[in-house]
Amino acid sequence: ALPESESQHWRSFFDRLCLSGRAGRWVREGKPTLWAAAERWSLLEAACPGGAGEAKPKLPPELAVPREEAESVVALVRGRLEISGPISADAIARALGLEESAVKIALASLEGEGFAIQGRWSNDDGPQEFCSRRLLQRIHRLTLDGARKAVQAVPVETFWRFLAEHHHLAPAARREGRLGLHE
Repeated sequence: ALPESESQHWRSFFDRLCLSGRAGRWVREGKPTLWAAAERWSLLEAACPGGAGEAKPKLPPELAVPREEAESVVALVRGRLEISGPISADAIARALGLEESAVKIALASLEGEGFAIQGRWSNDDGPQEFCSRRLLQRIHRLTLDGARKAVQAVPVETFWRFLAEHHHLAPAARREGRLGLHE
């Protein structure tokens, strides 16, 4: 599910999916409008009661199976973690229009199964954040790759020239007298 506020660029594509019955909008008063694919529609109906489908997708009978609320909240939170990077429980609750307590229970469940991991990555003094383990590993790998590219080895000749100057062995860097000997 994607909050409508984050979706301006994708509106025309999503509208075509809605017209073909492959997606729809879930509208609730005072909460963000969520976009969802047809196969995830039953999750919205269970996790976000009190809403209505603005462009209800056409569901095959096998996808129209009612779901439990807790299972549905876990599935929606999992989907958010897969796309968001490090994010707080409060931010997930606001984006999906869910109760923060339900989101925290879902995050604990996802952490227990090894899908999510928690920590403070954006700000050491900020709130506890959660991230998909796979996404966090990818972020870490990309960060290391960038750091490795920034610290490239120099050619051997340059390293030897540095050593000769650093130890005052090069003709221009030699020291003389007592202070030179001391240095």
